[in-house]
Amino acid sequence: RAPPVRLVAWLTSLGHLAPYTQLKFLSNTVTILAAAAPTLDWSVQRHLVRRAHRAAIRSLSKRKVGRVLPSAELLAAGQRLAFDLAEADHNPLSAALSVRDGAMIALLALLPMRRRSFSELRLGHSVLVGAEDILISLSSEMTKNGLPWEAPVPKAAAIILRRYIDETRPWLLARGRQGHSSLWVGRRGQPIKDAAIALRISNGTTKATGISV
Repeated sequence: RAPPVRLVAWLTSLGHLAPYTQLKFLSNTVTILAAAAPTLDWSVQRHLVRRAHRAAIRSLSKRKVGRVLPSAELLAAGQRLAFDLAEADHNPLSAALSVRDGAMIALLALLPMRRRSFSELRLGHSVLVGAEDILISLSSEMTKNGLPWEAPVPKAAAIILRRYIDETRPWLLARGRQGHSSLWVGRRGQPIKDAAIALRISNGTTKATGISV
């Protein structure tokens, strides 16, 4: 069902999408197929993935050159903000905001999603906190393609996110005498919108890495 000629035709049909999105679709598909049928020869399909990767690199926007960091570096930036920098900050409010920003960056590093969806995350609705895991569950209204989507938060990001949910967020809510389910809150506990989130992420990555992402 997935000979090279069919995969090439599929990629052609995805021409309206960005090269990196095409690469993601193709790479994930070949990975799943190879895992499902490990005894088959997938070398030609993997060659297509490498070719798509080269095309994606060539298409990289000039404005992003030097600003695209690996997920591991972004995760490390979130960890530094949420732990090292927050714990060294003697201003309680500044430290709390550092934990929040670190949680944002770490979550997006390992579980990327659209900015609008990210800003609309709500505890008990799209963020389900369990004893062992945290699940992100986006309704069809929150996704670009109109399909519901869910995934568990990877452990490395979940550690930071749980600290924010259990300690930092309640402190910020109490500071502003607020009560709501929005995940991301401002210095007075109010829900913060996507433009403000983008600014916080830009400032946080600059602080932790020297590069604005």
